[in-house]
Amino acid sequence: MSLLPFLDSFDHYNSAHSAQKWGSSLVIVPGAGRRGTQAALLDPNLKTVALTPLTLGTLYMGGAYKDPANTPFRVTNLVSGAMAGMQCAGDGRFYMIGIDPTALFQSFVGSNATPPILGGRYYYLEFRADITPNNISVEMRINEQLVLSETKVLSSTITVPHGAEWHTFSVQGSNSFLDDFYVDDTGYFGDIDVLCSRPAARGSSTMWVPSPSGNANWFNVSDVIPDDNVTTVDSNNVGDSDFYDLGATVPGGVKVKATQGLALANAANSGLVAYALQYSVGPTQSSDFFPVVGSYELARDPRKGLVTLGANLNSMEFGIIRTQ
Repeated sequence: MSLLPFLDSFDHYNSAHSAQKWGSSLVIVPGAGRRGTQAALLDPNLKTVALTPLTLGTLYMGGAYKDPANTPFRVTNLVSGAMAGMQCAGDGRFYMIGIDPTALFQSFVGSNATPPILGGRYYYLEFRADITPNNISVEMRINEQLVLSETKVLSSTITVPHGAEWHTFSVQGSNSFLDDFYVDDTGYFGDIDVLCSRPAARGSSTMWVPSPSGNANWFNVSDVIPDDNVTTVDSNNVGDSDFYDLGATVPGGVKVKATQGLALANAANSGLVAYALQYSVGPTQSSDFFPVVGSYELARDPRKGLVTLGANLNSMEFGIIRTQ
């Protein structure tokens, strides 16, 4: 089992709460996704997310885009300044752009371009970026077909520690819709559906305290739209655990490439406090998260290999445990 850098369906929050996951606000539009679900409406401002860990020399990114514009994919090294991405030419084609940190941060533009795509419909676009001390290489796929492959030979060797790796990824558009998005470090996912499953029933443990007290624990955290302090569960005791049964949202027998556990949390008072996400498959527990006082943060724990079939995911319990 290994960690996945990022996964998003845009179905588990609204515009007001999007910055808790992306770091800057997205416009979330109900009904604009490929299957009538939500989608993100991108604007000319880059939406940048830091990767964990910070040692990824190869990144794969994919998403369903409608009317892509600007730079739908971009990766950056925060130490050396290296950057690579795909730029929209304005006529439905894409070409490689980047920054060569060994040539005094000289920008470069590739010589190849993809075939054009049509407006007003979703295409599944995928991007791979490799960086070594000597070159930057990119690939782009449209609907799982390779349409561009290009390499920029750097003017000299990157010698800065951690200079030959990617630290952040970004998306950008101008009235472009984005749905079913992933970032991985080992391979293309292909044209995927990212489905959202919320707590739907009581699990095997209900040790956290619900507020309002008349609600079931699972109901208080099953937010179609996050409501922060309106419905919550909380714990004052290390070791308190809550498990929730998830609703059956994945067809049986399908291949599950990755899962992502999410929890929106904050600390009510100052002092050391931590919690972890837990899965009944395994059982598996995430690393500790340390919430801050008064500010809700969306913790994410994306994983590959946690489950293999839709039936496993539909029978899985998911929850939280206070660890400090």
